[in-house]
Amino acid sequence: MAKCRRNVENFLDACRKIGVPQSSLCSPYDIIQSRLQPLSLTVQALVSFDTSSPDRKQEVAVSSKSPAPSSPSLVSVTTQTPPPSWQIWDLIGSSLLHVLCLVLLFLAYSWSELT
Repeated sequence: MAKCRRNVENFLDACRKIGVPQSSLCSPYDIIQSRLQPLSLTVQALVSFDTSSPDRKQEVAVSSKSPAPSSPSLVSVTTQTPPPSWQIWDLIGSSLLHVLCLVLLFLAYSWSELT
């Protein structure tokens, strides 16, 4: 429980350092007791602060001026799926395992028929 409380206090300290007003922050007790109303107000203040910060506005302005990339990105940042090459090898390995099991079952059945 002490580690959990320390994580909560670190989160609230980070919010203060970022610049979220003290009036918008919930208490550590609210987070630990899963009181969603005060916590949602804190998260909303954090999100609105991020989109209204001058650095974020400058970043959005710079990205809107840059030309669109000519080719789509091959790696998705928001998903946690493995690269397609891993999926192919997983499929091949799984198929080989199933074929091996079927061959072993066939051999066991054939052996029992011969004896």
